[in-house]
Amino acid sequence: GTTAPSKTYDGTNTATVTGGSLSGTKGSESITLTQAGTYSSVDAGSNISITMNDSVSGTGVSTNYSLTQPTVTGTINKAPLGITVSGIYSGSTTLSPSSFTTTGLVNSETISTLTSATLNSKNVADNTTNYVSAIAINSGTANASNYQITQARNASSGTTQNTVSLSAAPLTVTGTTAPSKTYDGTNTATVTGGSLSGT
Repeated sequence: GTTAPSKTYDGTNTATVTGGSLSGTKGSESITLTQAGTYSSVDAGSNISITMNDSVSGTGVSTNYSLTQPTVTGTINKAPLGITVSGIYSGSTTLSPSSFTTTGLVNSETISTLTSATLNSKNVADNTTNYVSAIAINSGTANASNYQITQARNASSGTTQNTVSLSAAPLTVTGTTAPSKTYDGTNTATVTGGSLSGT
């Protein structure tokens, strides 16, 4: 009857196990069961095996009984992670952020740089509704697969925050020329050869 309630990712393999009872006791002997266990992995996931380290105590227990450890599995849910990103319009929903912040990293984990952030929209006009749907971590000790980003825009600070701030990409005109003209009493100029840079 031993169970391990699911827990939220905290960067440790600590497991809280409950519900176990002893089977095989003789007569009216008083035996106390103490339950303990650790997850085989610290990472988020389901059906993670738990290494049990139960113990029993009581008069004569250590010599009269041999304890069989139960088989137990548990779930580690992803921890919520708040995020804000800023960058320049790139024409794609995959953004290399110029800056970002996170809220909710656990166990002193870090995210130093991001390779990219996947956005719901590529457009600057959608800043008020845009949000991050996924991130790729370039450097730091955190693993993105252990964290859950809220899949909606949320400007409120905290572990469910999710905002995007895009700025317009600069465009420049290069190669423009103005051929000479014969005086005609006007300031009209014929310009040619220009091309856009920055698209």
